[in-house]
Formats: sequence, structure tokens, C-alpha cells
Amino acid sequence: WIISILFSFSMSMAWPYFMVVQREWLSNTNFEIAIASVVMTATTVIFTMPMGNLSDRVGRKPLILMGRSLLFLVPILYAFATSVYMIYIANALAGFSIASSFNSITAYIYDVAPEEERGSHLAVFNTLSGIVYFAGSLFSGLMGDWIALGTSRYTAVFTMLLVSGIMRLFSSSLYSLLREPRRYSSNMRMEIRSWIFRRRLDRDID
Repeated sequence: WIISILFSFSMSMAWPYFMVVQREWLSNTNFEIAIASVVMTATTVIFTMPMGNLSDRVGRKPLILMGRSLLFLVPILYAFATSVYMIYIANALAGFSIASSFNSITAYIYDVAPEEERGSHLAVFNTLSGIVYFAGSLFSGLMGDWIALGTSRYTAVFTMLLVSGIMRLFSSSLYSLLREPRRYSSNMRMEIRSWIFRRRLDRDID
């Protein structure tokens, strides 16, 4: 819970500034902003089922760690964006990360919670996440305004995006502390080899 709270706070810190980058820095049109949203949604939809199947074979932890870790790049790409294409790349990466980690987190909660309390655990998790998202966005907005008083609006936005990225990277690394409740038939290394050689290699795992 503590790791999720820290990461959720770090993640939501960047949210107030994404639209600032698109509208004010890059002067993106409404159509370009809509395309960016579609890119993230489409990427999430495309990879959700494959990543879910992968988590059933290799476990929840690798997918959670991979998805959460990659999300630090999103605010960094926004901070250094010079064209709408960098926004598309960032949103595609965000969609892939969401597909990789969010469903695996739900599955992990189901795995570790007592069967009769799974709904309650998931409800508490979602409630806490919503509260933390609100707190992180609010805090980030206030900090951005405070920084802008002594510097400039651009510096404030750039700084908060970098801070969010750094905090995402640190907090995502803490997911390495998770412990799987059971063994799985494969692992990420074997899945990569299977993909390269186009054949299943999970039969011989100990």
C-alpha cells in the first residue's frame, strides 16, 4: 500500500502540466490533442490482453515493475517536447505502461487478498488511489505556482515535470520489493527467448 501511495502521488504530480505543454508550449490544435488521447487509448487497448496473458505466465511483479518503471519517461518526454510527435510517443508509452501494470496490480491484489475479502481490498485500494491522485495534483499545482513567482511559468512547468519523472523512477523501483504468492510457469527471460525463437520454452522450468 505504501509503495502504491507514493507512486500514485508521484504520477499525478505531472498531470496538471500535460495540457499546458500541449496548448501553450507547442500550440497544438484540438485535433492534435485528440489524436494524442486516441494514441494512448489505442495503445492501452491493443496491449491489455497480451500483457494480461503474459502476467498469467510470468507473474504479476515483472509486469508491474516494467509498466510502472517506464512511466517515468512520460513527464520527461513532455518536459523536453519540441513537437507533437514527442507527445504521441509519450502517450503511446503511457498506454503501454498502463496495459502492462494496472491490470497486473488488480490481479496481484486478488492473488494476495483472502478470497472473501478481495472486493474490499480492491475497493480500499481504488479509494486510496483516488485520494492520492487528488492530493498529488493539488500539491503539484500549488508548488508550480510558488516556483513561478520567483522564476517563470515555463521554469515552473519544466521543473514539476522533471520532479514527477524522478519521483516516478524512484517510487517504481520499490515495486521490486513485492513478493509473488506463487510460482509461475515462465519468466521474462524465457518469454523473450520464446518470442525470438518462435517457440515455447516454459516446459522445462523448475
